[in-house]
Amino acid sequence: MGKILVLYDSLTGNTQRMAELVAEGAKNIPRMQVRLRSVDQASQKDVIWCDGIAVGSPTNMGVLSWKMKKFWDQEMQDQ
Repeated sequence: MGKILVLYDSLTGNTQRMAELVAEGAKNIPRMQVRLRSVDQASQKDVIWCDGIAVGSPTNMGVLSWKMKKFWDQEMQDQ
């Protein structure tokens, strides 16, 4: 059984909708557990739980959103 975390940040709702579709597709895989989390809801425990991560974020000039960057820089620092 695999475990997938679909982690996203969305300013306008577009990235959220894409993340929902990715999660829906992953749930169609037999014995796959899926967690859909916004970057505001996610924790270090979600990342440790999963076998794989699908990440979605709006970008500005090729850079992740500040919330997504903050999550990886601060939340995962204690790992």
